[in-house]
Amino acid sequence: MTVSRALRGLHHVRGELRERIVKAAQEMGYESNSLVSSVMANMGRARHSTFFGTLGWLNLHGQQGAWRKNPGLKTCWQAAEKRCAELHLALDEIWLADPALTAKSARRMIEARGIIGLVATGGGRPRHHLSLDVAGLATVTIGRQIHRPSFHMVATHTFANAVRALRKLKHMGYERIGLSIIDWIDLSGGGVLSGAYLSFHQSLPAKAKIPILHSKERDPSGTPAFARWLERHRPDCILCVTSDVMANLNALGYRVPEDIGVAHLNLAHDTSGWAGIDTQQQIVGKEAIDLLVQLAQRQEFGIPPHANEVLVKGVWKDGTTVQQKKR
Repeated sequence: MTVSRALRGLHHVRGELRERIVKAAQEMGYESNSLVSSVMANMGRARHSTFFGTLGWLNLHGQQGAWRKNPGLKTCWQAAEKRCAELHLALDEIWLADPALTAKSARRMIEARGIIGLVATGGGRPRHHLSLDVAGLATVTIGRQIHRPSFHMVATHTFANAVRALRKLKHMGYERIGLSIIDWIDLSGGGVLSGAYLSFHQSLPAKAKIPILHSKERDPSGTPAFARWLERHRPDCILCVTSDVMANLNALGYRVPEDIGVAHLNLAHDTSGWAGIDTQQQIVGKEAIDLLVQLAQRQEFGIPPHANEVLVKGVWKDGTTVQQKKR
């Protein structure tokens, strides 16, 4: 608190101590942002004001509105927008893939809007490189799709969620649990999902181990490879990341959950009533805004020398797509 007050020039700190703090900060490369300082000072003094400032929501998707079709990301946005309203902040979307924008013009637009911090989200493909100049801006990413530079990040705890689902299904009596995933989703998460599955399988007998069904298709369960995988490996339950698997299993003659169980690793409105993991995207969105505000208050701008991660664990939800197995 004393350091923050000294850097803001407040009179609560003795002159000699303030000078020492400022000198040390300058030697460490500290740079003040007058706009952020003003906004944060107002947040501390005038709790009943109607508006303090603006944060930016960076959309890297190739199509401007496509991210809103992603149930999890849409929930995340809604939670972030709600948290901003609670803090008397506005949240503006910035479509960085706009053909009319360059990295320089996007930066000028951010400055013109008076934006003090950025929340960056992926664009429907793995390993993005964010070329925007973020000097003087607090920046947080949601999820792992932005590969470079490395920023402070808030994301769902994919590893813990997958292990939780696997343990729950095993406890229910399922013995041959298969995983069907889309390659780019696993890649964008750094291979954490497939890693969690393989780690869990280390403790299982050989007869219970089923190879992961990898697919480059948007709907792995709609491919001939899916039917062959089912026929060859005979899983009694499937962990999945898409909502099409139920219809495709029915088309292949399987009854859910009588013949085979299904659990989803990212429940949303299109999987209502299913068993699986609620990834708590509403908490992810809120935590991203809280972290961003904390960075701005501490005047931590640009690319951090050491990026930290905030991982939000999901919760298991019972549903009609699985059943207790007889032992």
